[in-house]
Amino acid sequence: MAFDYKNPEIPKLTEEFKKKFTIDIRGKKAIKVDGLIVFAHTKGIKSMVTEVTQYPSQENNFTCIAKCRVVGYGWNPIEQKVSEVVFEDFADANPNNCTSMTAAAYPRMASTRAQGRALRRYTNIDMVTSEEINETASDNNAPAVQRANIGQLTMIKNIIQSKRIPQAQCLQLLKDKYNTQDFQTLTFDQANEIARILGSLPDPQSA
Repeated sequence: MAFDYKNPEIPKLTEEFKKKFTIDIRGKKAIKVDGLIVFAHTKGIKSMVTEVTQYPSQENNFTCIAKCRVVGYGWNPIEQKVSEVVFEDFADANPNNCTSMTAAAYPRMASTRAQGRALRRYTNIDMVTSEEINETASDNNAPAVQRANIGQLTMIKNIIQSKRIPQAQCLQLLKDKYNTQDFQTLTFDQANEIARILGSLPDPQSA
């Protein structure tokens, strides 16, 4: 049976699919990247290319950043036909935001996370991938921690550069707020708060 590109509710997560390709991580349902690949082939994926855009080093806190580009097909409501679509997304990984089992292979985890984000957009599945959920704590009762993503860190960097905020001031803000001097250790919510504080500082032109 041909894929129905016009139907926005497709693909559907059947119970059989959920048993095979979803996992419960501390009460949070997540989909495996393997499941997204299955859906992508069902929809008619044309290609998927993953590349490393930042190699880990001591200068970047051993953070690897990867980009994934997915090319496939989707319904064009304006032209009323199936046309080629492209989705790209980035992801990062380092030893601190991976599980103890995957920390040694975190460059590969960065690629897998990027694939999951691009595939989620292509398949229109609104469910986080299991690889994106950070399990830095090893105890079974610890809640999953959502770390700051590369988009947030880039936004913070741009604010600092545009407002010419001294490095010492930024490090002091991190220490006062969250007792850290490393942006990479921030959680998702903490990164949003830091970006809000930095963004509220006066522009150098108005000084």
